[in-house]
Amino acid sequence: MKLYDIIEGLEYRGYPCTVDCSGHMAGEEYAARWGLKPEECPYGSSNSFWEGCKSHQEYELGESEQS
Repeated sequence: MKLYDIIEGLEYRGYPCTVDCSGHMAGEEYAARWGLKPEECPYGSSNSFWEGCKSHQEYELGESEQS
């Protein structure tokens, strides 16, 4: 099995990760710290940071709907 085969299916809250999902985790932590809504997430050179930021509220909203 090649490393690519293992990484290929790696996801963070529904968003595909390229290596280790660290960009997604950093984006989610940023959103949580500043209380950002998905539309307030900054889009820059890191798509994974942006997706992680958006995923914070998307996940929170999904959790509250299930309760």
